[in-house]
Amino acid sequence: MALVRASEKDVVDRGKDHFRRMRPYAVDTTLKSCKHSDEIYTSYPSGHTSMAFSMGEVLARLVPESADAILTRAARYGQSRIVCEQHFGSDITAGQQLGTLIAERLMGKPDFRIAFDAARMELIQAGIARASTPLRN
Repeated sequence: MALVRASEKDVVDRGKDHFRRMRPYAVDTTLKSCKHSDEIYTSYPSGHTSMAFSMGEVLARLVPESADAILTRAARYGQSRIVCEQHFGSDITAGQQLGTLIAERLMGKPDFRIAFDAARMELIQAGIARASTPLRN
């Protein structure tokens, strides 16, 4: 998961640096956000959402029998960023798509796939995942 996080953060940080979109509470000062960040030009894409979906997509593949619950939780986490007025809806959509794409790309990398297969076997041996459940694409 450390590799997932590092890969996701690198991509998201480059996007934030490129777009420099103001956060909702900076655009509309009447909004009551959960927290104010010193970095107001970092709204797009949502890093929390891309993290949730990149990790969620990998976890959903590691434990496919729990995929629906994992991805539902990732989506709820992304929505919390709107509720807390940290992001606009399009920031969340971009974060979800970006996180999903990052997971897809990582799954295609041989070194990552070796680590993924080892983690899957460990989860099966620990009784957390079932070997009989087909893997998600």
